[in-house]
Amino acid sequence: MSYNYRNSRQPKPSPGSQSPVSATMLELARGSVTQAQRHDAECIVIVLEGAWRLQLQGRIVTLGRNEMLRIPAHAEHWAEALADTTALKVFTESGKQSQNAVQHDDPDQYLWGV
Repeated sequence: MSYNYRNSRQPKPSPGSQSPVSATMLELARGSVTQAQRHDAECIVIVLEGAWRLQLQGRIVTLGRNEMLRIPAHAEHWAEALADTTALKVFTESGKQSQNAVQHDDPDQYLWGV
């Protein structure tokens, strides 16, 4: 099954603004799946409702309500919605890591409760 965004909302930036982050609200149908992908910017995924399974650097992580995962820039990952899911994706400025980012080899270290 392909990735099925039921709804995706991204606020429009103010004219002339150059924010170092962007955020998108996603509403995903149960069973939606992505292909393996990489991004130039790091990403924080926050599950607001539902359940989302992600494969990150060879490890499977399942996020439930009020949990988040940091996906480092250029890290290969894929995702599957295990239930109808509402999530927030926050990206840093393309190609740059946040100054406070801590690098880990263990994907479990990217998982945090909100």
